[in-house]
Formats: sequence, C-alpha cells, structure tokens
Amino acid sequence: QVMMGQGITPAAHHPVTRQMDNRDLSEFLGEIRKDAARTFIKLPKHHDFIAQFCDSKMLAAAAALRSLGA
Repeated sequence: QVMMGQGITPAAHHPVTRQMDNRDLSEFLGEIRKDAARTFIKLPKHHDFIAQFCDSKMLAAAAALRSLGA
C-alpha cells in the first residue's frame, strides 16, 4: 500500500499466493492482520508520542538555534 501511495503499482501478486488454496491464503492473511492489530495496540497514542519525542522545550531550542544560523 505504501508503494501504491507513491504511484507504484505491482505487476503481479507474490508467487507464494499461487501455492495456497483460498482457505489457506485467507488464514495466512488473517494471521498477518492479527499480528498487525497486536502491534498497533502496543503503539503509543499520537499525542503521547509527540509529548515524549517532540518536547516543546526541545523544539523551541532547535528553533532558536536555527534562527542563529546554527
């Protein structure tokens, strides 16, 4: 999906999909969805991430340095 968002369209499906019947492929993709969901649950909320990694004091200091040409 990232590639499609960048305008790159795949020419074909991954060859492994031809080795699976519809039931096996559905189960395989379902497991990927479950793994992604478990990962997403563990991620911080957006505002928590910003608060932790984009502290306003740090941003102000960086802006001050930029204004000095540093």
